[in-house]
Formats: sequence, C-alpha cells, structure tokens
Amino acid sequence: MGKFTGKSDFQDWCEMHNTPDKIVKNAKIYLGDARVDIRNENDLIPYYTHLIAVMTGSNEGETIHLSSSSYLNTQEQEAVSWKVRDCIHYARKAKKEKKPFNWDYMKDKVFIGFSDGPEVYKQIIDIINNNPDIIKFHLPANYASNARILETFIVPEYFNDVHLKMYNYWRTEFVEFAKSNGYKTFTTTFTNDMKQTGGIYHPVIWDMCYKISKYEVNRKKYD
Repeated sequence: MGKFTGKSDFQDWCEMHNTPDKIVKNAKIYLGDARVDIRNENDLIPYYTHLIAVMTGSNEGETIHLSSSSYLNTQEQEAVSWKVRDCIHYARKAKKEKKPFNWDYMKDKVFIGFSDGPEVYKQIIDIINNNPDIIKFHLPANYASNARILETFIVPEYFNDVHLKMYNYWRTEFVEFAKSNGYKTFTTTFTNDMKQTGGIYHPVIWDMCYKISKYEVNRKKYD
C-alpha cells in the first residue's frame, strides 16, 4: 500500500513492485492521455499519490496511464461532497422553518467524527450563507446522479477550498517527502505570509502546498 494514500498507488508500483530506475528506463508514463516527461527518478515523485488507471506491458516496456488527479484530491472531494449534501438539506429545512442556518442549528444534526471537527461544517455553512443560490440546485434522489452533480459541479465551484484533516495529514507527509527530494514547497500563515523553500518547482507539489495552507488558515478561522 502507498504510504501517502493507503492505496495501491503509483508510489507503491514504483518502490514496492519495481524500482524507480526500472520505471524510468522501461515505462512510458501518461497523466490521463498526456505523456509525462520523465528523465530521472525524481521526476516520478510528483505523481506518487496518483492511481494507475491503465497499465500494459510488452517486450518494449510498460505503458502506464495514471489518474488525471491525485487520489487524495478525488477522495477528499467525495468526502466533502457528502458533508455539503447534508448542509444543503438542512439549509433548506432551516429556511422553511424560518430559522437562521448556523452551527447552532446544525450541531445536533450531523455526526462529528474523530477525523474532522465542527470547523469543516462551519466553513461549509458560511459558504452556503454567502451563496444562497446553492440551495436552489436540484439534487436528484438517485445516488449516482446526486454524487455526480455534487462532485463535478457544486463542490468544485463553491467548496474548492474546503479540506479535511485526514487528507491534510497525508498531503503534509507527501510534501515533506517531496521537499527532502529537492522539490520547492511553501507554507503560509493566517496573515498570508508566505515562506518558500528552495528547489525544483512542480505544479502538483505547489497545488498540495496551497491546499495545506488553505486547510490551516480555515481551521484557525473556524475553530
């Protein structure tokens, strides 16, 4: 299992079932349908948290198509989607009851697990109250259709900066690993002061740093 996702991911394939040098020599790597320029072992690292979508092999080597997004992103988006779904349901109910939609209204209606505290719901509630049209979107009763609308439209459009504790932990572990292998990273504080490290810039690593910073800022804001 991959140490940054808990799944059999690309890192697992490179380091457990193979060695990075063999992958560099023998494999063509694609992110979705786009060929990734892999020149050395370090070039593999940014894609370690992606899953392998399709893999074929021949005498000429392997062809590996990775998921277009990190497993951490897709799984977190799914988890956030169901929290958003619950909040939309209760926001509609609060409106019918002519009551304010806030954490006091919600706190007895949702389960707060070990991994995420009230601050996640507080952030979602704030976003809904600042964008009242959200509760007007039709969410079908069908599970698959409901999930598709949430995960492909509503969450990316309005809740893209909502991040969860478990995925923040894994991202932080991965970013530290990337930094130790020469990749450029950054952190920001609650006052938006940025601290960068030296190294190689890569958009995948940079995006993870952005999500970590957003999580930390919002955790403090809504704590």
